[in-house]
Amino acid sequence: AGEPRLPARGLPRLLATTGALAVLALLAIDIAAVPAVLPSVRVELGSSSSGLVWVQDSYLLALAVTLLLVSGTGVDRRLLAATGVAVFAGGALLASTADETATVVTGRALQGIGMGGMLVAALESLRIGGRGAPVFAGTGALLALAVAPLAGGAVAEEASWPWLFRIEAVAVIPALLLLALKTGSRAAPLEGNRSAALAAGLILAVTGLVQSGPWGWASADTLLLVAGGAALIVF
Repeated sequence: AGEPRLPARGLPRLLATTGALAVLALLAIDIAAVPAVLPSVRVELGSSSSGLVWVQDSYLLALAVTLLLVSGTGVDRRLLAATGVAVFAGGALLASTADETATVVTGRALQGIGMGGMLVAALESLRIGGRGAPVFAGTGALLALAVAPLAGGAVAEEASWPWLFRIEAVAVIPALLLLALKTGSRAAPLEGNRSAALAAGLILAVTGLVQSGPWGWASADTLLLVAGGAALIVF
């Protein structure tokens, strides 16, 4: 008799849950740590107020649209995880090398797309990972959310803002542990046309709201974007 051994599926589940926790921790950093370095971005790149808003909103908008379009598809979740890691890391590296605000915004949008793919795979892994997996991952994510602003502030003070994105490009590697558990594909409950309409509506409405500052609320561009986005969302 030796020491008790993990069941055949126990280790893959543990690895996949760890990968899911890594994804949720990265999400917390993107939401809570990046705002702490935005003042430094503004000073170094001469960003406008709307430009700084886009640095954060491009990520959130890309994440939301990706979740809408991907979560209801039958794409293999391991493929989503691997693709998401690559796109997220590429976006982080692009943002870290930026010499203008538009490049940071593009990198953040790529990060949002990558996070969307990883998050779909992570949630699927937690769903089949046992009763304790969601509690474990949720607790870790809350801790990361609490620490993230401190980490962002420390990077801004002790180094420079590009280092936050360089760290993220490396920190995304543990998310590859999601590949340990075969989740397969899942049929989509969502209707493709409605998901696409909602995604397009979000893009138009958010663009109009963010650009209402430089364009003005009475601008035809602002009104058309907001009205068009609202119509698609209602549809």
